[in-house]
Formats: sequence, C-alpha cells, structure tokens
Amino acid sequence: MPAPPKPWVDANRVYDFVCVLCGAPQSSGTGWDCGPDTSGMHWECIRVCQRGHATLLLMKPNAHQVVEQLPTPNTAPPVEGIPDTNEDIHKLYEEAGRCLTHSAPTGAVMICRKLLMNLAVEHAGASDDDSYQKCVKALVAANHIPTEGHPLADHIRLIGNEANHELPAITRETAERVVTLTSIVLNNIYQLRALSAGL
Repeated sequence: MPAPPKPWVDANRVYDFVCVLCGAPQSSGTGWDCGPDTSGMHWECIRVCQRGHATLLLMKPNAHQVVEQLPTPNTAPPVEGIPDTNEDIHKLYEEAGRCLTHSAPTGAVMICRKLLMNLAVEHAGASDDDSYQKCVKALVAANHIPTEGHPLADHIRLIGNEANHELPAITRETAERVVTLTSIVLNNIYQLRALSAGL
C-alpha cells in the first residue's frame, strides 16, 4: 500500500524564483512546504508570486537552495520587428520558447531548425530543397550570423542534423544555445530592417 501523502505546511522561508506566467523574478515566502520527495534527494516547496501564480520548487535538503523549478522559466531572448505578415515566424519562435518552459529541449531544437531553414530560404538565397547544413552555411555567408557566432552556428548545424535523423539526448543548455542563435538571426533580419526603415 502506498504511503499517505505528506502533509503540506505554511511556508516559513522566502525563496527567489522566476514566475513563468508573469515572466518576472520573484521573492516569495507565501506558499507551502513539504518534506523530502520520494527519492529523499529534494525538498518540495510551492511558492506563490505577487499575482497569485504557483510554482513548484525542488530544494536541496537543509541547504535552502533551489535545484529545480517547475515549470522552468522561458529563457528565449526577445525578438522584435517581425512584421505582421510574418506572424507564423513569431508564433514558431514563441513555441520554441514554450518548449524550453516545459522541459522539451528536442522540440525547441527542431522548431528552431525549421525556422532557420525558412529564414535561409527567404533571406539568404538557400533553395527549398537544401539541407539544414547548407541553410546554416547560407545564413553565415549572408552575414545574418555574426563572425563571432560562426563556431556556435557550426556546432548547431551538427546538433540539428543529429536531432532530425537520430535520437540524441538534447540538453536544455544545448537547446538554449540554439534558441539564442535563432533569436540573433531573427533580430538581425527583422529588427535591424525595422530600425533602418525609420531613417
């Protein structure tokens, strides 16, 4: 017979976290605390932000240090200047960010791969039937990826190829790099164009 649920008690300590729904850093002592989880490796806490949104925090026992937050924050950098006629691009980028929030790094990489291929065809002279590797090379050649980002682009080119054909373990850190590079390309194409149009 399974053990009964552990009792939750009113919170007695303030913890820092990022509210996924608000997108803002929070310090909150409002919520509930519970004993160790079934593995005994983490303490479970729920904290409520100033707008009433709840976040589950997993803590190191007796260290009062946040190990993990569920759901995790969306770490996708903002992109600006995408015109309404390209709303699908903006929606896909936001979807990649939501994949990060819901701990789906492979999904984020695959969406960014699709976005980068589309951008290469639309803005860097790549063909519809070009491989992902050729599309990334086209973005580099068209200077949509800055020189400092070429090693990252090359690394991501290989990751994207693996993610599409194999079953690799894509880490959150790798997915964040892919999403960040995608945001740089989007901002280089759309934000700079929007800023230049006002001159």
